[in-house]
Amino acid sequence: MSDAPQKFRIFPVVLALIAGLALGGAGVMLYMKHQSAGMPKTEAPLPAAAGKKAPEGVELAEPDADGRPVLYWYDPMKPDAHFPKPGPSPFMDMDLVPKYADEADAGDGGEAPSVAVSPAVEQSLGLRTTIAQEGELRKEARLAAEVVLNEHDYAVVQARSGGFVESVSPLAVGDPVKAGEVLAKLTIPGWTEAQTEYLVQRETHAPQGAIEGTLRRLKLLGMPQKDIDDLIRTRRVKTVFTIEAPISGVVTAISMRAGMNVNASQTVAEIEGIDPIWVVASIPEAYARDVSREGTKFSLTSDAFPGESWKVLSDALLPGADASTRTLRLRLQVANPKGTLRPGMTAVLHIDAPGERGILIPREAVIDDGRMTRVIVKRDGRFYPTPVAIKDASGSTAAVAGVNAGDEIVLSSIYLIDSEASISGALERLKAPAEVDMSAMKEGDEHDRAH
Repeated sequence: MSDAPQKFRIFPVVLALIAGLALGGAGVMLYMKHQSAGMPKTEAPLPAAAGKKAPEGVELAEPDADGRPVLYWYDPMKPDAHFPKPGPSPFMDMDLVPKYADEADAGDGGEAPSVAVSPAVEQSLGLRTTIAQEGELRKEARLAAEVVLNEHDYAVVQARSGGFVESVSPLAVGDPVKAGEVLAKLTIPGWTEAQTEYLVQRETHAPQGAIEGTLRRLKLLGMPQKDIDDLIRTRRVKTVFTIEAPISGVVTAISMRAGMNVNASQTVAEIEGIDPIWVVASIPEAYARDVSREGTKFSLTSDAFPGESWKVLSDALLPGADASTRTLRLRLQVANPKGTLRPGMTAVLHIDAPGERGILIPREAVIDDGRMTRVIVKRDGRFYPTPVAIKDASGSTAAVAGVNAGDEIVLSSIYLIDSEASISGALERLKAPAEVDMSAMKEGDEHDRAH
């Protein structure tokens, strides 16, 4: 018998065996499926770490190698994407990290979001803390100020009657004068005539009413009272009269020259006082409440006179604000007995104002994202972002409400801790940094920026 017919006879047998095996396997599978449909479904329990319990009603992901319950696995650079199993991240060149079930306290049990930082990581971050204390905030400020003339202490000098200028003292604008100092000498015919009439009435024993009427007319003509008293006492007519400075200050205007005529309404000089003198300063709007508080103290110094200070007699916060600089105008009345402060000089205004009472903490500890202000409180080995209300602030200190005296407030790395506590699943970067390949994260970040 030849080999070819024998091969053709074996081939159908092989096909029959293969078909039989396939049908048998299908039958076994159908039988198993039928059997399982009538039995309760069971799953292998997830191993759990000793003493660790998952939140009730929470579906767990595949646990870690130690059997610790895991809610989900995630990429620290993409914490909003959750995965049921460990493995490589589809976003970065790094492994997924677990979000443990026993740390899902933010929002699950009513507690505030928090971060547990290991002592080693805390030391590597260089965390600094301070203890919150209760007290009164003192608000101090140093502002540039300008010395100006006191417009409340202002005098206008007039002749009061028509006459002739006999002589003028050597004065110019800006010269200082003292009260009673002679400014000019004038001949005033109207006063001379009235004096002569008075003396005639006295010599002729005119009625007392007529004599008193003449004296009143001299006063109404503007003759100084001391000159009227001299007339009554000496009974001599005075023809040349002196115009004296009514106040001490500086000459701001003078329009008298020897030989000129003057009339009753003509201004011959103007004088503004310099003791007390005014000091004005532009203050930010934020200081408006402080300078108006009772107990606020002001003091003034000047670089021109080191070691000297001047007493502030009164202060006034003027109405209105400068729209271009958003500042208010503060005017102070300052004692200037020596005349050392001169109009146009600059000075330094020191403000010491009482602030609000509250819990005092450094301002560097406050996080302000535009919607809420908060601080990081360290308590029982965990870090809690705690909302606070800033009642007042001065320099590097703030008075807040929302924390208690004695609370330990974090000063450094606050934004890192706050973000870790706020973003779900981002805690492990602080607790187990060894699980995250920082170099791979950096390379992945550069890859994202490049694309």
